[in-house]
Amino acid sequence: RKCTACNCTITGVSSQVCDREGSCLCLDRVTGSDCSRCEEGYTNFPICNQCDNGYYGYPSCRQCDCNADGVTPNICNPNTGHCECLHEGIGGSRCDECKPTYSNFPLCEAVIEDGTLSGWSSWSSWQQLNKCGASGTRTTKQRRTRTRSCDDSTRNIHGRSCMDEEMDDIEIRYKDVCREVKRFFIELRNHKYAPTSGKIQAVITQNAEDCDNCDCTSRKPTWNSPNTKKTRLWRDARDYACPQNFDISKRIFMKIKSDSGDDISLNEFGLEIGDEKYFRSYTPGYPYYIEIDKNKNNGWYQLN
Repeated sequence: RKCTACNCTITGVSSQVCDREGSCLCLDRVTGSDCSRCEEGYTNFPICNQCDNGYYGYPSCRQCDCNADGVTPNICNPNTGHCECLHEGIGGSRCDECKPTYSNFPLCEAVIEDGTLSGWSSWSSWQQLNKCGASGTRTTKQRRTRTRSCDDSTRNIHGRSCMDEEMDDIEIRYKDVCREVKRFFIELRNHKYAPTSGKIQAVITQNAEDCDNCDCTSRKPTWNSPNTKKTRLWRDARDYACPQNFDISKRIFMKIKSDSGDDISLNEFGLEIGDEKYFRSYTPGYPYYIEIDKNKNNGWYQLN
């Protein structure tokens, strides 16, 4: 009887190569009719001493329990069987779901949630930063503010903090309201020239919250013993030492002083500030004039 050569892969068989029927005698974990490959789950032919991709736990290589769409080409760790997820957004023991803050498996894109800014509060009242008063000051400066808040509890790991945003909003405005006193006047009673030996002065003021050091007493005498048929008597304020700038948007007060025992009766007195004129009139109506008594202030009068 003629012998037939074994049809086997020599590196994959035992020393006997094949049996009497010609079946190849494969090494451990080697398979195939010609002993040419490792058994399923094994690799590194012909030794076949490693678990193939998708298997773990040599020498008893078991198939990885992973979702094929969510893993790397290695599928799982060859020693532990722990699934190796494709990217950081995929989670679960089988890499079969998106982690929290990710969505759309298997892309598992980041869900971005930023910190939450509140709406702006109402504007505060205007705060006065400076006032009229100093000579040469033309404008006042005011400021108001509003605020908002940041709630970072709504922010996730992908989101942006709102703490970097502006939380305070400031608005500045300027008011062109400061004007110097150009001149002032007194008007004697029409039916009586009110002769007096008195030295008459004008006194002008504004409230401290409206104007800075706006208290002006004209140099004495501003009107010296007025006794004339010209009843309205103007004086240039710059000649009588009233350099302050008053706020023409606020109330202005004025009074007349006399050092004489002779009463002087006035129908009106007033002043001109900038391009505006302000008067205190006693006609018509009752009383229709005021008597300025010696060394008496006679009270402050708001100019209209």
